[in-house]
Amino acid sequence: YIRVYVQGGGCKGLIFSLDITEQPDVDDIVFESNGVKFVVDAHSNEMLGETIIDYQSSLSESGFKFINDSKRSCGCGKSFAI
Repeated sequence: YIRVYVQGGGCKGLIFSLDITEQPDVDDIVFESNGVKFVVDAHSNEMLGETIIDYQSSLSESGFKFINDSKRSCGCGKSFAI
């Protein structure tokens, strides 16, 4: 599973993070997209809101990208505030 969570950091105070986990916790929300299984805790799920997690691959950069409509995000798009 890929664990999606929100933690403190970045220039606006919060950042999206990813990690690998063998087994979801009892209270985790589990969902699947394109054959990939994700887990998220309830608190992080609230902060994710309508965030889209997209995988992008190009010559200059590859990886997951978090696309959210937060009006309080930083210039680089890596952190946000609520």
